[in-house]
Amino acid sequence: MGLSRILKKVNKAKQAISSLKGIASKLQNLNYNSVINSDELKSQADAATKVLDKRRKSLQKSISAKNTGKKAAKTIPEDATIELQYPLKADIDNWIVFSTRRRHNRQTVGVNSGNAEGGTRDNLLSKGNVEIALYIPDGAQTSDTVVKYSGDEGVGQAMRGMVAGNEGFNAMGMIEGMLAGVTQTADKMMNSLSGGSKFFLQGKAVNPQLEQMLDGVDFRDFSWDFDFWPKSAAEADMVNTIIYWFKTAMLPDTYPPQGGGGQEAGESAAAGEAFFNYPNIFDIRYEGPVSKKLDRFHPMVLTNCSVDHNLPSKFATYSDGQPIATSMNLQFTEIRILTQESYQELSVIGESALKGSDSLLDTRTMAGATDATKRVAAGGESGFSSSGKSTPPGG
Repeated sequence: MGLSRILKKVNKAKQAISSLKGIASKLQNLNYNSVINSDELKSQADAATKVLDKRRKSLQKSISAKNTGKKAAKTIPEDATIELQYPLKADIDNWIVFSTRRRHNRQTVGVNSGNAEGGTRDNLLSKGNVEIALYIPDGAQTSDTVVKYSGDEGVGQAMRGMVAGNEGFNAMGMIEGMLAGVTQTADKMMNSLSGGSKFFLQGKAVNPQLEQMLDGVDFRDFSWDFDFWPKSAAEADMVNTIIYWFKTAMLPDTYPPQGGGGQEAGESAAAGEAFFNYPNIFDIRYEGPVSKKLDRFHPMVLTNCSVDHNLPSKFATYSDGQPIATSMNLQFTEIRILTQESYQELSVIGESALKGSDSLLDTRTMAGATDATKRVAAGGESGFSSSGKSTPPGG
């Protein structure tokens, strides 16, 4: 029996109970309390109504979630945000939320517009956002912050003398350092001419006077693994829709140069789509009490979305073809590097007055971020109630 038919039966039963309440009221007005205990009748009716109300809300939520999973794979209306979550029903305090920023709207033409004779169509995720709330998985992996140095550069005696003299405004020190450097260079040249025997006989070797030179900081990488075990058709649709939007946001779309191919009737759009359009930027945040304890993230790009339906060890489906279990691995890379200043923006105990240098990709796409992201960026909170329990998107 479909959910809609069950819901109709629940509503019909509720109407019957409402009639029962009316009968109890009439009995009281006629002073028939001695014939029937109308208070007890009303109490039973109230209890039954609560049960039916709870069942009706549960059915409506399941129908709504199922419809969301089916409809969400279509183009998002302008300024709309699709809100998805897994699991649908769970007493979870902490969530990890993935929000897309809108990509640049470059209209596709020709075949890709849906009209083989030409025309244009807006690309996906350029006029709306997707927010996906998932449980926080075990073993979430992050690469360590890597600060790169090179130790193969020596700072010789001449340079050291110049540095020492310059720091102390000591001209004589600079001259002495330079002379020492010249002497060292001449000595090394003589040693080279002797095939290295000069220093060997003197029992000495050249000190390269190496220094650690700062080269920079690597971008941080993050990896999350999620296992999906849908318990209903609605939850299965939700899982498929979540995977669909992650892959859609990860991939670039293509577009032609202005006035390029694909705009003429009958011309192949593929021949004219000469450029990649940047994929969506993701803003990732924790929601719930954990958001007060764990550091935040810089905006990221999704670099890999791997899906495996062979859980726990082999491929299996329900009668409708839906895989019984699915695993998904997401790999992200931040678009801003960590500096002391930018780390303060992410740390829950950091010095909030310090701000890191801007990223052009970050600032150019912030206008297309969700309202929740903008609130967080402005120092506010998003998503969870004052009680500390999270209210994920769609929850």
